[in-house]
Amino acid sequence: MLARPSTSLAPRILILGGGFAGVTAALELAKRCAGVLPVHVTLVSDRNFFLFTPMLAEAATGAVDGFFLEVHDDPDNALSDRSTQLDVATLADLIRSLTTITALARKTETR
Repeated sequence: MLARPSTSLAPRILILGGGFAGVTAALELAKRCAGVLPVHVTLVSDRNFFLFTPMLAEAATGAVDGFFLEVHDDPDNALSDRSTQLDVATLADLIRSLTTITALARKTETR
């Protein structure tokens, strides 16, 4: 929260959601406005990380053989790669999502 009201005339942009679309929008705005238009971009997300899964759809539908994920029961205290590791609960959520996506993809293929 600001201690005093802002006097900046720069446009304020609020992006809700830190998924792939939200992060891409924030990065693209920053790139396109740099040196051209001063803007204040705020990204609001319920997570403090961004999981980049470039081949998630392909892996879920069987179009690739597999993908690699690092999982640690306590990523913050992992000896290496802590910023790229998933905790076990996040992995469980991801597996549930992949299972749902796979089932829907198979259902669509049979039509």
